[in-house]
Amino acid sequence: MEIYHGTGKGQALRIQKNGYMKPANTGEEKMSVSFTDDINYARYYAEVKGGLDMAILKTKLSDKFKLSARIRNNQGVEYITFDHVSADDLDILADDGKWHPLTKWNVLYNEPLNKL
Repeated sequence: MEIYHGTGKGQALRIQKNGYMKPANTGEEKMSVSFTDDINYARYYAEVKGGLDMAILKTKLSDKFKLSARIRNNQGVEYITFDHVSADDLDILADDGKWHPLTKWNVLYNEPLNKL
């Protein structure tokens, strides 16, 4: 199963540059990274955070994630991890409607990195 994270292109670039998503204050018992199983919920947050410069990331659900009760009564299901999420484990939804590895995608120009 795949899970999604909505953000802005600026944050997607920081993740790409740093090589990981860093846990932040999400309202959990400690800093965490939050994903959802509902792409539309992730899209909503991407629009809120990034506006026209929104970005949707995805990763595979693994045992490093746990269910959070925080949004269960809202939309979607939230999965959190207290660990860094490697940029190598993330794909980004591009303007072509396809998923591309974040580490190989030019987020700003919406094309493969190192395009010749």
